Amino acid sequence: MKYRDLKKKYKLSKKNKEKVETENPDLVKIGQHLHIDKHRLALCRVTDFSKYTCDLMDVVFGRENLATSVLRGIKGTSKKVLDPNYVSDIQGHVACKFNVNVSLVRATMRNKLNSASKAVKCEKMQ
Repeated sequence: MKYRDLKKKYKLSKKNKEKVETENPDLVKIGQHLHIDKHRLALCRVTDFSKYTCDLMDVVFGRENLATSVLRGIKGTSKKVLDPNYVSDIQGHVACKFNVNVSLVRATMRNKLNSASKAVKCEKMQ
């Protein structure tokens, strides 16, 4: 790819970002790819990084989607993979906000996915 092509692509992406920010001022940008309604973000508990991570995952993906998904796709799994761009944005945001290691955030996200899956299985059995 030539320099001028990259320059055009950069300008287009910059215009698109400006459009998103000017179209809806109620959206909060988290990372490069993720925009969340500020009212829904305000509902997330900020007392602990794990609670904040779980609430943020509920807001972004929804509980039904979390129950049938995994963080990273491994061969042989029947579950779908969560959007890696959104996952990395959430991990980076929480790690910066609470000054914790990304591996702790990733472990919390994995735990949330497992508990959501178990909750759906228990609901189906009843």
